[in-house]
Amino acid sequence: FVWRHNSGMVRTAHDTMVRMGVAGMPDVFALKDGFLIGVEVKRPGRKPTDIQERMLNELREHGGATIVAHSVQEVENFIKLL
Repeated sequence: FVWRHNSGMVRTAHDTMVRMGVAGMPDVFALKDGFLIGVEVKRPGRKPTDIQERMLNELREHGGATIVAHSVQEVENFIKLL
């Protein structure tokens, strides 16, 4: 089971900003046999922000598995190891 987690901010018609989701959450989540997997998607050569790193660490501390992925192949290889 996989879903895309949208986060960030949007400007309203009243020129105010509204936060969507929780800052730093991975881009994609999956459940495999009841196990949470968080995937932060980055272009080749790019790294997660500090807040993204903190969130990935927190998810791991609570028993989830996380990866910063630069390709589909990286994700496939990671999931095979779980």
